[in-house]
Amino acid sequence: GGGSRHYHLARGIASPREITSILTCLSESCQYEVGPDNVDGMPTFEFYPFIKGEWVDERIRCVLEDIMESRVLPYIRGRYHHPSCAVADILVRRYIPGERRTHPVHFDGHAFVTAV
Repeated sequence: GGGSRHYHLARGIASPREITSILTCLSESCQYEVGPDNVDGMPTFEFYPFIKGEWVDERIRCVLEDIMESRVLPYIRGRYHHPSCAVADILVRRYIPGERRTHPVHFDGHAFVTAV
């Protein structure tokens, strides 16, 4: 649709040690789906460790929950002046050699805020 879009860069949300833990956990996951992506039809190489407000992957929960609850959500609630904003889903997409390397520009029209 029309209108303007804005993005904000929030530096320091996660420490280098936390990022390493997250990447290690995600690289070891066997849950990645390969069905066709709804944006470009390519294999998705994605999974949802948190869906419809519930954690479905306890290992990822251990490395992401505190960051989401104590840093990402407070930032988003303040930035967008919406104190009741909540996380609905967390989508993880894998980009490695020999698989998907890009994803076309698109809008997440179903989301109030998308955090990448």
